[in-house]
Order: sequence, then C-alpha cells, then structure tokens
Amino acid sequence: MTDGEPQNSTSLEEGEEEKQTFKSLGIVDVLCEACEQLKWKAPTKIQREAIPVALQGSDVIGLAETGSGKTGAFALPILQTLLDKPQRLYALVLTPTRELAFQISEQFEALGASIGIKCAVIVGGIDMMTQSLMLAKKPHIVIATPGRLVDHLENTKGFNLRSLKYLVMDEADRILNMDFEQEVDKILKVIPRERRTLLFSATMTKKVAKLQRASLQHPVKVEVSSKYQTVDKLQQYYLFIPVKYKDVYLVYILNELAGNSFMVFCSTCANTQRVALMLRNLGLTAIPLHGQMSQSKRLGALNKFKSKNRSILIATDVASRGLDIPHVDVVLNLDIPTHSKDYIHRVGRTARAGRSGVAITFVSQYDVELYQRIEHLIGKKLPLYKTEEEEVMQLMERVTEAQRYAKMEMNETERGRKKRKNDDDDEGDDTEELPDVSDDTPENNPILRYREMPDFNIPPDKVITGTAKFSQDYEVALQEHLKNLQDSTEAPTFDSVIHPLEKARVPLYYSLYTGRQLGVGRAGKYFDAYKKTVDIAGQVEAERWYGKSLYKALQSIRNNADLSEAQSRLVDLYISEFVRNGAAMKESQKQELSIAIKKVTEEQKKYKRNLETAYSMALRKIDEGYVVGIPPQILQYMVPPGSDPRKGPWRVVPHPVVYEGILRYCRMSSLRQDTWIKMVSMAGSDMMERRSSNIHAIHGIVQNRHVLATRLGFKSYVDLVLERTMAGSMDNIVSILDMMKNKLYDIVKDDLETLREFANKPQLEPWDIEYFRNLRLEELYNLQELRYFADYFPYSTVRDNFFQLCTKLFGISFQRRNDCSTWHENVEVFDIVEEDGSVSGTIYIDPYARDDKLDHSYHEMGRDRSEVVGTTPLSYVSLRINPSYDEDKPTLMQFDDIQNFIMNVGSVLQCVLSKAPYSELSGNRYLEPDAQKIVPYTLLNVIQTPEVFQTLSGHHSTGDQIPAQLLEMMMGAQEHMESVDVLNEAFKSALDLEFYLEETRGTFIKTPESTPDQYKRLYQEFIPMPLHPKDERFCTFHDIFIGGRSCLYYAEIWGKMIAADAASAFKAALGDEEKLAIVGRRFRDSYLAMGAAVDPKTVFRTFMGRDPSPEPFLSKFKNRKAIETEK
Repeated sequence: MTDGEPQNSTSLEEGEEEKQTFKSLGIVDVLCEACEQLKWKAPTKIQREAIPVALQGSDVIGLAETGSGKTGAFALPILQTLLDKPQRLYALVLTPTRELAFQISEQFEALGASIGIKCAVIVGGIDMMTQSLMLAKKPHIVIATPGRLVDHLENTKGFNLRSLKYLVMDEADRILNMDFEQEVDKILKVIPRERRTLLFSATMTKKVAKLQRASLQHPVKVEVSSKYQTVDKLQQYYLFIPVKYKDVYLVYILNELAGNSFMVFCSTCANTQRVALMLRNLGLTAIPLHGQMSQSKRLGALNKFKSKNRSILIATDVASRGLDIPHVDVVLNLDIPTHSKDYIHRVGRTARAGRSGVAITFVSQYDVELYQRIEHLIGKKLPLYKTEEEEVMQLMERVTEAQRYAKMEMNETERGRKKRKNDDDDEGDDTEELPDVSDDTPENNPILRYREMPDFNIPPDKVITGTAKFSQDYEVALQEHLKNLQDSTEAPTFDSVIHPLEKARVPLYYSLYTGRQLGVGRAGKYFDAYKKTVDIAGQVEAERWYGKSLYKALQSIRNNADLSEAQSRLVDLYISEFVRNGAAMKESQKQELSIAIKKVTEEQKKYKRNLETAYSMALRKIDEGYVVGIPPQILQYMVPPGSDPRKGPWRVVPHPVVYEGILRYCRMSSLRQDTWIKMVSMAGSDMMERRSSNIHAIHGIVQNRHVLATRLGFKSYVDLVLERTMAGSMDNIVSILDMMKNKLYDIVKDDLETLREFANKPQLEPWDIEYFRNLRLEELYNLQELRYFADYFPYSTVRDNFFQLCTKLFGISFQRRNDCSTWHENVEVFDIVEEDGSVSGTIYIDPYARDDKLDHSYHEMGRDRSEVVGTTPLSYVSLRINPSYDEDKPTLMQFDDIQNFIMNVGSVLQCVLSKAPYSELSGNRYLEPDAQKIVPYTLLNVIQTPEVFQTLSGHHSTGDQIPAQLLEMMMGAQEHMESVDVLNEAFKSALDLEFYLEETRGTFIKTPESTPDQYKRLYQEFIPMPLHPKDERFCTFHDIFIGGRSCLYYAEIWGKMIAADAASAFKAALGDEEKLAIVGRRFRDSYLAMGAAVDPKTVFRTFMGRDPSPEPFLSKFKNRKAIETEK
C-alpha cells in the first residue's frame, strides 16, 4: 500500500448514526463553547467522522457536498492541536475562490475568538503590500488562493511556510478544475513533508486522486455520500420556454414567489450583470456576483444577500459551491449549467439544514440535450412548473423596457471604461473605483483623524484611500447593524437603532467634506480624487434604505412617547426616505416605479442634449459696432480664450452673462431683439423638424414623474415634493403667489409704463426692458458717485464689524486661529466661541477670487455636529472678492460682495450654532428646502437697514462711516424695479407647480406639440405685457425639469418672505440695545439652535409668537415705488 492510498474508508450512509456531541468527539470545552455560540447544536455527518480521525494525527480525505459542515471538520482539530502547541504560521488552507477564503477565515476567527486566533486572507484583487504587512505579523492561520500565495512565496521577502504543521485543501476538485495544478505543486515543494494534510472535495475525480497520492500519507477516507443526488425536501421543476421569453418568465416567477430569497444562476459574467440591471430597473432588489467584479464589491454583494438586505442574488457558478448562505429559498437556473454536476451544486444552495426549498430550471429550445443529461444524472424526471401564460405576457412591455435600459447602462459603462482607458495620463492613473482594502491608519493618514482639524497638505491618494476605508467601515457596520436588528429578541430603542448609523456616518462624511473642499480649493488631482470617492460613498450610505430590519425597527419606535422632538423628527425623516425608496410597495408596484424613474432620467438626458444642440446653433459673429457700451467683463465671455476683449473677434454665445449683458448694455436694438428671441425660443417648437425641441422631453418628464408619485401613494408629483416642506401644501403656496400677484401686478404695470415713457417709444418690446431700465437707473441714481461706495467697505473692516454685531446679537465671539492647515495662504480660520469660553465650531473663510476657484460664492459643511460621536461642527466659506494688488490700498468690497459674505456666514451660523444632537439634523441636509435660506436672508434684511449697514463701514483711509446719502443711493439702485423681477419669479414658481399638478396635467399631455395652455394662461395672469409669439421660455427652465428645483422653484421667494417677516422683529428693536439683544438671543435659541431638529413652522412661531405674514416683504415694493415717483 502506498503513502497516498487511503488506509480506511468509511461511509456515513452505512449503519446507524449515533447521537454525538462535539465533546464526545474529543473537542475541548473552550471550543465546545465556541460551537454553542455559533449555534452548532450537534456535529454534522462529516464532522462526526473526520474530527476523531484528525485528532488522532492522521491525514484525512473528506468527500462531502457543500453545506455539510466541512469547515468545522478541519477547523476544530487544527485549533485544538494549536492550543496544545501554540505556533505562528501553523496552518495553511487553500481554497478555489476569494469568497470562500473570507468565509473560512470568519469561521476560524469565530471559533478561536476566545483564544486569540489571528488569520490572514491572501487572495487576488487586494493590494500585495497590504497582504505582505499581514504576513509579516505571522498569523496562526493563512487562508489563500493558490495563485496569490505563490506570488507571496516568490516575491515577499522573509515569508515562508517552513514551520507549517497543517495543510488543508478545501474544494480540491474545484482548485484543480480551475487550473491551479502548477501552483499547488509549487506550494507542496516548499512546505514541510512532515505535516498533517486534510483534503476535502465534493467529488473524487482523477485529478483529486492524483493529488491525494502526491500529498497525503496513509490517509483515512471519510465519505458522506458518493451518489449524485438531491435532498428530499428540495422541490425541483423545469420550465420549457422560448429563449426570447426567459426574462419575462423570470420576472413572473420572482413576483409569484415574492417574499422568498432567490439565487438566480447565469452562465456568463455579462449576462449576470445584465439581468441584475434589468431587475433593478423593475424595482427588484437584485444584486450581481461574478468573477469580473472587484473583491470589495463581491464581498459587499455577498454580505448584503446574507444579511437579507437584498433578496435576489444573480450569480455565476462562482456562488454555486463553498459559500455559506443559509437562507436561500428558491434557486432559479436561468441559464442551464453546461456541466451536469454543476446542477447538483447550484440546487444545493437551497433546502439546507433540514429546510425545504424550490429549484426551477429554465429550458429553452437550445437546452434540451443538457437538460436530459441532468435528469439522467439525478435519476429522476422533473415535473413542469405551472405558469399562467396570459399573466406572463402582461409583463412583456414592462420587461422589454427594463431590458432596453439595462442594455443602455451596460453600453454606457463599457464606453466609460474605454474612455478612461484612452484618457489615462502619463502616470497611468486609470483607477475606476475605490481601493478594495486600505492599510491606512489615523497615524499615517490625517483624513482618518476626524475629531481633529483637517490637514489640507494630505496627498490626493490619501483622500481616496481614507475615504475608501470609511466607506468600507460604513458598509460593514451597516450590514452588521441590519443583521443585529434582524436577530435581536429585544424591543428596539432609538439608541439601538440610530446610534450605530450615526457612529459610522460622521467619519465617512468628514472624509467626503474634506475631499470636496480640497477638490474645489485646489482642483487638479484633488478634484479627481473627490470624484472617485463621492459617488461610491453615496451609494454605500444609500444602502440603508434597503434594510428591511431597519425599516421595521423604525416603525416600531415611531410612536414611542419617550422620544424627544429631535428623535421623533429623525425617525419620521428616515421612514419617509424608506417609503420614497419603495419600502411600503408591492413588487409589481416597485417595478412600475423603477421604470418611471428610468424614463424620467432618459427624458432629462434628451432635454439636456436638445439644449446643447440649441446652444451650438445660437452662435453669432458680430462686428465692433455692436459691442459699443458693453462692459469688458462681459466682452471677455464673447472672445476666444487669450483674445483681447476690446479688440475681438466677438461672438454672441449662449451664456447667461452674455445674453443678460447684451440686453442690458447693447445700444443696437436689432442685436438685442435677435438675442432675446434666440434666448426665449431655444429648444422650442421651431426645433421640431430637427427633433431637438424640448416640448416632447418635458411632456415625458412630467408624465413619468406623475406615475412615480402615484405609485408612491401621492395624488400628484406636487404632493410628493411638498410633503417635506415648510409650506406643506399647494394651497399655502398658491395663496402667497396670488397675494404677490395681486400686490405687484399694478406696480409692475405702472413701472413698465413709466419705462415706456422714459424710452419715448410707442410700445415697449420685451428686449427693451433691461436696456432702458439700466438707462433710467443711471438717471435716477448717480452711478458715477456710487463708484466710491466700495472705499467705505474694506473686507477686513466689514468682516470684523459683522463679527462684532454677532457678538451683540448672539453672545458669541470669533477668535482667529493661526495653527490650522489651510488649502491656500489667504484662507482665514476662526473659532466661534461662547461666553463661557467653549468652542461651538470653526469657520474657514477663503475670501479672494482666484482662477482656480469656482465662479460663485458658497458655503459647505466640513464636519457635522454629533453628540453621539462627540464632534463639533466646522464649515467652509468661499467668496470671490477681487483682491487689491496695491500695497497702500486694502481689498474693497462691492455691494454684491457684502451680500454674499452675509449670506454665507449666516448659513455657517445656522449650522455651527445648532444644538441638534444628531449629525443629519445639525446642518441643512434634512432642513426643508423652502426654509434653508431663512436665516441668511433674515440677517441680510437686518444688515440692509441703513443704520445697521453703516456700522459695517469704515473708509479705508479715514475710517469714516459711509454717508447716509451715498448709502441711500446704493440701496435705491439695488431695489430699482425689483418688483419686475419678483413678479417674474412668482410667475415661474406658479408655472413650476402648474406643470406637475394632476388636474392640469391632461391639457399638456393632449397637446405636447404646442405651447402648453397653462404657460399662456399664467403668463397673462402674472405679466402685464403681451406674450410674444416666439416666447417659449419654459423649454429652457432647466431648474424645473432637470435641476433640483422641480415643484420647489417657489422656495427662494418663500424664504425671502419668511425672512422679511422675521427681520421685522430686529428692526422694531433698533435704537434700543437691550431690546435688540433680547431679540437676538431669541433668534439664536430658535432659528440658530433648533436647526433641522424642529419643524420650521414651529421654529418661526417660537421666534415670532405667531404665524408668518407676507406684508413686510411686499410693503417695500410700495415704498420703493413712492420714492422713485417722488424722484
């Protein structure tokens, strides 16, 4: 007998099975306790036979199917002998797949948790250096795929397995079938011959027998079953259908058996991805798993399915064996397996551990021979799965649409992949996704030190790896949390449900905020790094809305009387997000919802393409005579890069700055007319013949958003959007818009008549309004005198005086810091300090315009406030003040600069001074969109009171405050004919809502080729001027159709109205420092402290003691009209 020949052969099918325990097998108490914690009640058949033999020191050949408990059969003997003789690099486990390697590692670590077992998983798809560091720490157990292990044996300095005591080859038949024979031979040559070898396989193939003879000494053979058979509790069916209908029948079965967990097997990676995309487009929670996915994505997919966060796993045969997935209810062989034995492994994913299961194999006209082989192998004829053909065919249109979108997405992904490959820079940076694993620590990557001030000297790659680590940490924490909620037998509490999410979210968002600020502050590679992280991190966080156990727990705690107002609001917001993601819908409704979302996206792309086409056709060359009077700052947009704006050549380009500049300054009426007509007719009905009109795209967007809303249970898309607003309902908004229309219509009509008389024209054309409005402005207000306005507003003076005002009003001070890293030398850092000396938060201000900055001012969060995590907020403000290059003259601020400063710092105060205990309520993220600008607009209203505005000033050479007359002229110039602008914004707000209302939707749908009736009607109601035949401006209202303001265009006016009312409390207290301080503290305790933690209507009532009134906002237009009439 040779060394490789098995000495004994036992079969667990023979004789009676004795009732045994792990202890009776010889397992020590500490490992028996570990088995109990894993809920292993009794040893499985393979464990009963293999463990005693292995404990005796013999080599073992174990023949058993997937799911038979093989991991425990070799892990327990290895751990027990390791307890007797502790040693590093004690055992090596070889596996065919990465997923199986991680799963085995989890089992080893769970069994050996109490004895401090360290494992290292060495597989492909993960950074070699990271793995080298893991191996350098000399773990007890190495679990590896053969190819990657050989890489380390040949290339990692200092790594060897010369002291190895155990070799395990799990799924040996698959290792050899995957052409790892050469790698296995190399491994066998460098490990000790005096070792114990445990070989496990589902089948005893010729290759396995050869390997057995080469690697085992006097092995004992343990065989659970040598027959190709399936368990009795598995119900197996076939479905004979034409190949073109496979997807339709798949969707039918998924709907019919909804509520179960499914594994759908496909033959190729491409088809796996396609099917997953198709099902997602139908609203089904499908996730793919195949060999072309990165390791992190494969593990993520597996974890989501195992935690029941996804109910449908679409997989290749990579998932057919070796993976421990305990809860598969149904296996669907969408593509029949080429090898009959693979059928056994696939259907073996269900009906495990004594449970029942269903397996259905799809057989097309091309699969008959393969199917017959399967029946021959298992020795039985399978029954036909009964379906209702009529019901199946009803799904045809919906599935065809989903197939089309899936194909488009795959094509788009492929184009993107090729583009990235073609666009590789000299350094070959073609990273497509976040790194799989990051070895970064807070010590070597500052972005991980989320409780400290940001380090803006961090390299771009650290932005990527740091955010990758937090993203992966979040995903792991989320999956564990969902599983804990699912398994918990205790009633959920707010803390147990929300706190784990808060602890994972705050660090992730800190890294995203820091990356974003570097991206916009330094651009270049920093912006590329941010782009690589933001989408994937966002997807990771959005996974929570698919967690059924989280949704169930939130519903359970919703009506808890012990919840604080902030807690109750956060729970309601979470539940609302779940509902909007389809959590309360049936599967068929989810499919309709998903298709509607896809159609909206497709129509929005058409809308955007049509605008781009219209832009390309709108170019016009002009000569010098047309540009007379147009300022150089506008002409620079009209010349090619590098050209002198004063010399040309000039072109009219479709840019808002150019169009508005021509309408305001161009003296040639013909150019103004041509420009205006191009602007208002762009992508309109004139483009029908070119198929570039946006009328049909708008029709599609509106129609499918209506479908989306109704599927979610709302009467219209308006109701869906307004559910989470301060206004709350269409009636409240319409009431305010009607009031504005009634108050302003006659004022605007008089203003336009006055302008016509000033222009001395028999009729004022729409392209004349801005031009003559500007000329009249020059006549009413001495614009030459206003050139001296900025001399009274040096940036440092305005900043310091505004900070002092905040001290008076809110009891805070701003203390400059010079110890912080910044992204540019001009950036200023201030701590916002309370009266007791504690720091509420920090603000970074980047005041000056630079070429590498964004072309607009903005405020962004840098870190959220969280009592759970213990973080204080910090914020970034970026301005575009033109710096002074004269050493003797400081940087001066124009009126717009001052407004932008107040607005952005006001937004900072709203976030930094918030007392909301949870990160998602401390900033603006969950604040109602029509309430987000109330604080900054309130402060702006207060500042624009002349006596307050003067206190910000101080002449750069004398220190004198601005003269009242000069300030009055500037304020008048800013408000000149403002009523025209406000009424136009009210008109667009009404139009936005009108488009999406259910009861008016029909008018538009019946006649999509013509200008919508509601546009004509509302124009006549709001605008006291005839509608020009070419006016189809709604075709370019991208904010309403492709921007983020659908049904929310009114929010800007609403915020200004509420702010004007709130500011009236401050204005009433001016002149009395004590009363002003009381109002300021009341504003802080309400608006600044409550933030998003309290409903904005309640916040307003807390501050004002009553409901809002539009009167303070509207009264200024009557006052301005009276002043200009007097002039």
